[in-house]
Amino acid sequence: MRLHLADCYLEFARLSLATGDRDSARKAWETAKVMIEEMGYHRRDGEVAELSAALGMSKTE
Repeated sequence: MRLHLADCYLEFARLSLATGDRDSARKAWETAKVMIEEMGYHRRDGEVAELSAALGMSKTE
């Protein structure tokens, strides 16, 4: 179930970016990133990196 929740946070981050709500996008991205790291859900690493770039985040954040 947590895998699905992580996917939802990634999608919410994309939606928030598309609507111009960068603060919500960053919060959703951070939540998804933490969950993905905790679960070892490396299938989503590319999407996390893609959103990181879109948000202007460095790789260390």
